[in-house]
Amino acid sequence: MNQLSGRVQALVLSGGGTRGLYTISLLATLENHYSNGDPDYNIADHFDIIGGTSIGGILALGLASGVNARTLKKVLDSNRKDIFPQNLWLLGSAYRFFRQLFGSKFSPKPLKKAVYSAVGDLKITDLHTRVLIPALNGSTGAPKTFKTPHHPKFTRDGERKVIDVALATSAAPTYFPPHKMEDGLMLDGGLWANLPAFSIYHELCNDRFLNVDPQKVHMLAVGTMGTDVAIQAKSSGSSGYIGSWGLGKKLTAMMMDTTERWQTFMTQHNLGDRFVQLDDRGVHNIELDDSNDKSAEYMQFQAANNAQYALGNQNVRAFFEHQRQKVTFYTARGDEYEAGCKSSTK
Repeated sequence: MNQLSGRVQALVLSGGGTRGLYTISLLATLENHYSNGDPDYNIADHFDIIGGTSIGGILALGLASGVNARTLKKVLDSNRKDIFPQNLWLLGSAYRFFRQLFGSKFSPKPLKKAVYSAVGDLKITDLHTRVLIPALNGSTGAPKTFKTPHHPKFTRDGERKVIDVALATSAAPTYFPPHKMEDGLMLDGGLWANLPAFSIYHELCNDRFLNVDPQKVHMLAVGTMGTDVAIQAKSSGSSGYIGSWGLGKKLTAMMMDTTERWQTFMTQHNLGDRFVQLDDRGVHNIELDDSNDKSAEYMQFQAANNAQYALGNQNVRAFFEHQRQKVTFYTARGDEYEAGCKSSTK
């Protein structure tokens, strides 16, 4: 089937824990530039499908719920220390160390509270545009992709709550516990698609899905200031789980970095210069759970600068000349309705 014609635009957001503050700050800067003073203007209105993983998935769901980037930035910035609390005292650090040996480092309750403050009790069927959100079903070992019901054959996720999908895609091993859903224990989607760019390309262009002409697809990807994760040669991999892998933190980071680089390569190979990536990868070394003020200020500063630089790129500006095409969703009975027009409780 083909709901879409002409230029088709996708927005895809990386996972990266607290570094999602960079992602949403960059989007908020672009949004503010194009808002013409309208406080309700939402950058999501320019994209026909939005995807993201982990914090990128949470932000994608927020944007698709009708919450704009400027608001989401405030939500994330004001809650980062509750989601990723920093221990400044020795006993607290020791407690978290031993807790991580036998469970997760953080409680998901502050994250759930923050997400709920933005999206409430909305269901996937209540979203305003198409979304694609990766997770991993830990009960089966199989990749899971949560989707809006934008195809009549794929409606099973429609009645899920947005907050459940948000907690599923962000349940990073060692950081948060698996998120329990009726079909299994869900883990962070970054374990197989930290930047679901190629997953979205497949969703758009495969003839079993949306069947869009690949030459019409344009994709904007926004990263999280990641770094290339590797084992130092001097360690020879002999330091064990704690020494080499830092209680699994480095292993998780390496898997997420690897899957992001693979998805990026495959998408660039297929889209060429129609794939535009905005990121600031390098030697920043901001960890997934680094919520201190200095790091937050640095991420926001870099995001604002990079957004201003991006505005000088015609390929970036072209994304904001496009308006999202009509979005049709389907019920399990085969009925169809326009996205954003279904009544809901928030």
